[in-house]
Amino acid sequence: MKRFMLGMMFIVLGFVLVFGETYEHKEGGLSIWFPDTWKIKAEENVLEADAPDEDAYVQLLMLEDVETMETAIDALVEELAPIVKNFKLTTEGQEEKFNGLNFYLVEGEGMVEGVKMGVSVVLIATPKEQIGMMTLLCPEVVYKKYEKDFEKIIKNIKAI
Repeated sequence: MKRFMLGMMFIVLGFVLVFGETYEHKEGGLSIWFPDTWKIKAEENVLEADAPDEDAYVQLLMLEDVETMETAIDALVEELAPIVKNFKLTTEGQEEKFNGLNFYLVEGEGMVEGVKMGVSVVLIATPKEQIGMMTLLCPEVVYKKYEKDFEKIIKNIKAI
């Protein structure tokens, strides 16, 4: 029986280690899961992740001088303007709740360095009363491939 329990423990630990890693964004009070094949770079106020083939990029940034979800929604296009040229929404925003946190999700498209990009943006009301903006950028031709990964990442964000 002990051998069986020990074996099960290794299987569970292996599953956790093989299928993803969790990172803490202490400033925002968030725990974020990423697939284990993604390359993560964490700095003071920014968390960045690149897909293994580097075709997709995810960034979590704590917005400065934005205190409410409403003001963050109003500032969303302005926040993207320096990175994504000619950004336009392709879906209306929708509010969601995952793991007790409030999210606001939108999708759009625009140009980054001459490449047409699919863009997903999620605003997150953090437990530290900040607003986080998580953005997925990837070429439009592979956008559907990474949209599912991004959805899994979002649904696994938790408060710490």
